[in-house]
Amino acid sequence: MGWNDNDHEDDTRMSNREPASRLRHHSIRWFRGIVGVVGRLELSVLVAAALIVGGTWGFLEIADHVSNGTTQTLDERIIKGLRLRENPAVPIGPHWVYRATVDVTALGGETVITLVTLAVAGYIILNRRYGAFVLVLLASSGVGILNSVLKNHFARERPTVVPRLVEETSKSFPSGHAMASAAVYLSLAVLLARLAHRKRDRLYILGTALSLTAVIGMSRIYLAAHYPTDVLAGWSAGIAWAMLCWLAVRVTPGLLERSTHGREDTDAQ
Repeated sequence: MGWNDNDHEDDTRMSNREPASRLRHHSIRWFRGIVGVVGRLELSVLVAAALIVGGTWGFLEIADHVSNGTTQTLDERIIKGLRLRENPAVPIGPHWVYRATVDVTALGGETVITLVTLAVAGYIILNRRYGAFVLVLLASSGVGILNSVLKNHFARERPTVVPRLVEETSKSFPSGHAMASAAVYLSLAVLLARLAHRKRDRLYILGTALSLTAVIGMSRIYLAAHYPTDVLAGWSAGIAWAMLCWLAVRVTPGLLERSTHGREDTDAQ
C-alpha cells in the first residue's frame, strides 16, 4: 500500500508540474516574441537618432576646424589636385567628364530639387499619404532655410585658389547642393523603401539615394564651387536634417498611414 501511495503522489506531482512547465515555456516564448516585435519597431528609430547625433556632431566638428582655419591648406591642396598643373583653369580628365559633372551637379540645385519635390508631393497627395507629404515638405523647405542661416552665420568665401567652373554668388559653408540632396533624396528614399516588400529592394533604393548624394557633392569639389569640407559638412547636416524630419513624422501616431477619410466617395467617382 505504501509503495502504491508513493507512486500516486509522484504521478500527482508530475501532473501538477507539467501545466506549470508548459505555462512557463509559453510565457518565455511570448516574452521573446514581444521583445522581437518591439525591437523591430524601435530599431529604425534608434538608427535615425544615431544618424541625427552623428550628423550633428560631424557638422559641428567640421565647422570648428573650418572656423579655426586648420582645414584650409588641405582643402586648397585637394582642389589644386583636380586641375592641370600647367593650366589650373582646366580640370583633370577628358572633356566629357567635365560635361557630365556639370549635368550631375544640377541634380542638387534648387530648380531640380524643387521640381522633384513638387512631382513627388503631388503623387503623395493623390494617394492621401498626408504624413509623407509633411515629411517631404519639412525636408525640402526646411533644409533650404537652414542652409541659408548656416551660410550667413559662417560667411565662408568660395574657393579662389583655382578658377571656378560654375558661377555662384552665395557663401560657401556648408554646401547647399550637398545638404539639399542629402536631405531631400534620402527622405524620398525612406518613403519609397516603406513601400518595398523585399529587403534587397529597400537596400537598392537607399543605396541609389546615397550614391546620388555622393556624386552631387563630389561634383561641387571638382568644379571648385566648394571646398571639400563644405561638402562634408553639407552631407552631415543634410543627413541629420532628413532623419530629424522622418523621426518627427514617425513618432506622430498614424501620420505615415494612408488616410481613408472620404475614400469610398472618391473611389466611387
